[in-house]
Amino acid sequence: MTNYDFLYNKEYYGSLLTAEHRVDRDLRWSVIPNGTVLPHQDLNGSIGGGLLNERGEFIIGSGLHRGLDFGYKIAGEAVAEREEDVVFLGLWPDVWGHCLTDNIRRLWVLRSEEFMNRYGHLRFLYLPMYNRPLGQNFRKLLEILGAGEVRLEPVNQITRFRTIILPDECFCTKDDGTRLFTREYQALIDRIRDYGEAHFEPMDDRKLYFTYRNYSAMRTIGERKLEQYFSKMGYRIVSPEQYTFAEQLNMLLNCVAFASTIGSASHNIIFLRDGTNAHLIPRMWFIPEYQLALDQVHDLNITYVDSSLSLCAAPNSPWNGPFYYIISRQLQECFGHSCRSRAHSIDFGVYRDLSRAMNGEVRPAEYYCHAWREYMAADPQQTSKETLLVKLCRNYRVRKLIAGLLG
Repeated sequence: MTNYDFLYNKEYYGSLLTAEHRVDRDLRWSVIPNGTVLPHQDLNGSIGGGLLNERGEFIIGSGLHRGLDFGYKIAGEAVAEREEDVVFLGLWPDVWGHCLTDNIRRLWVLRSEEFMNRYGHLRFLYLPMYNRPLGQNFRKLLEILGAGEVRLEPVNQITRFRTIILPDECFCTKDDGTRLFTREYQALIDRIRDYGEAHFEPMDDRKLYFTYRNYSAMRTIGERKLEQYFSKMGYRIVSPEQYTFAEQLNMLLNCVAFASTIGSASHNIIFLRDGTNAHLIPRMWFIPEYQLALDQVHDLNITYVDSSLSLCAAPNSPWNGPFYYIISRQLQECFGHSCRSRAHSIDFGVYRDLSRAMNGEVRPAEYYCHAWREYMAADPQQTSKETLLVKLCRNYRVRKLIAGLLG
């Protein structure tokens, strides 16, 4: 069950909140002769990398995901030639949310007897984003899924292979951005939960708040307020990046109540036991389609609660922030508390300047047009005057320090 009654304006999202993300389809694989692997390249902010077929055409969805992957020209580039058959798994960012979705979307084949009998002896290749090595937590997750049974290797050079085997996706993106998952994806997640159950250790902490504050201080102001609010209700405040994946998994299986702002940390709800209560706080006026799909993987009691005023997040990439949190009336009513508006004009002024340093002049998001009047005494529209703080915030280290102090 999912409750959206504590959003500022659930009608704003339209049919997005009621979409069905679970689909039934038979997954197979494609055989691509003379295919070329394109390592990751940053194409002026776009994410390049994936596969070319033998005609040199980019295979949509072979990189990060459909709608956010691109090929690039290789004329004049050195192309290694390999008389070898390989399995290709896609482009893997070192971002936890992607590790739980895009990065594992082709690994269902590890549990396919037919596939492994045919191709299990081949090399399984992936493209590291920015050539970053796999993090320890993702390595552990891969181990649990059985990736240790194959030769898993990165590709950092443009390479043409005799044959590339491309498994279908069990977690995929439609052209309109909607995320879908199949029974094979749910089986991957269940395999991880089963591992957690087999290594389960009871803990006293049954209520958890997963925080981003220590991880993303350069673009977040106000999450400390949320930490304090949930702490008073008996929630343990956890910075998940400080724990191993096995430790996080055990925490989540012990949990009866979970809370987090929406992003990589909230994607961890897929490991909660069925029936667990989860409160999710949107970081801005955009709810990622990833989260809406992951909400349906298991039977949880999920409540969405608006408690942000991120009016000035980047309009074309709102997931980059910056984000500004308050203790909203909606949050207090959700937990049956008396309501007091607790937005802080000084904090918000710093947030506004932080946004201007990151994104330039941004018109306040329409989604917040009623909420800011409830919590702010003054119009939040930025002025044209460039303050000293704006100039200072253009420096990454200064931005991180200031946001950290007001986190």
